[in-house]
Amino acid sequence: METEVRFLKVPRVKNPVLIEGLGGAGHVGKLASEHLVKEMKAERFADLYSPHFLHHVLVERDGSVRLPRASFFWARVNGKDLIIVSGEGQVTSPEGQYEMVEKILEVAEKLEVRRIFALGGYPTGRQTEGKPKVVAIATDRELLKEGKGYLIPGEKDFGPILVGATGLLLGLGRTRGIKGTCLLGETHGAFVDHRSTQSVLEALEEMLGIKIDTSVLEERAREVERMVSKLRKEFERRELAEGAEEREEPWYIR
Repeated sequence: METEVRFLKVPRVKNPVLIEGLGGAGHVGKLASEHLVKEMKAERFADLYSPHFLHHVLVERDGSVRLPRASFFWARVNGKDLIIVSGEGQVTSPEGQYEMVEKILEVAEKLEVRRIFALGGYPTGRQTEGKPKVVAIATDRELLKEGKGYLIPGEKDFGPILVGATGLLLGLGRTRGIKGTCLLGETHGAFVDHRSTQSVLEALEEMLGIKIDTSVLEERAREVERMVSKLRKEFERRELAEGAEEREEPWYIR
């Protein structure tokens, strides 16, 4: 088996924008693309399969199995054609990353895409207080003027952040003459982050000039925050209890 794209149909589009969101820190990209597909009632028109995905199959609700895949969806919003790439995750090797991204770009060129948005999370290793910030990277600095208030590498020491499909889409896309912007939401990185996803989609909303309802993400973010708060309190309670037990233990010298 080789990395390949199987078309279900070819949508008729005009000046489409490609939006990619696969697995990664906080599952931000994956959550964002899945939310867009559902919110915009996008139509699946092609699937990407690769031997570089994890070696397992997925079991559907009816008991049937299928290979892991990344899928292409099409939606028209406010007269704009959007191509959304979503899937079960990213591939597991550097070679596979290049193969997958090249296939995504082949589809982009087939549909005459001239602009890409890659969505993901920027792991900080800590819980973000308040609204997560969005880091913006682009193939040229002119694109960064489309939005306001985004952090830009160079203003802070971010380090190497564009790893995997998110970065390669911009780098390899640029060699094909396709402009790209990457939007990364601050996230702890250790758990699914709906709040960061919401920030990224709000940035995308501003740059594309479309409306994206993120109320569902807001609700789920609050649920996660309540759960994390409950776990934190339980952890602190146990630490106090263990400390009290240690202080009460008798000690003596024989």
